[in-house]
Amino acid sequence: MADIDTALGLEPGARVRVPEDRGLPSTTGTVVLGSDGKTYHNINGHAYTPLSVKRDDRGHTEVWPSNRIDILSK
Repeated sequence: MADIDTALGLEPGARVRVPEDRGLPSTTGTVVLGSDGKTYHNINGHAYTPLSVKRDDRGHTEVWPSNRIDILSK
């Protein structure tokens, strides 16, 4: 999982891996819209920032919390 400081600095073009979700397999993708600079906390207190990621397998863009993705390259 991405730490919040690294996630806040991600820019479009960064490569990430998103987990399996709602019947879709885990896949790689490209950040198309980086962080808005804000930090949020989930119900368990984990910090995250939303990132827009274009999936390689389906070609559409999804918003993912940074604490659920793995960063492959910046």
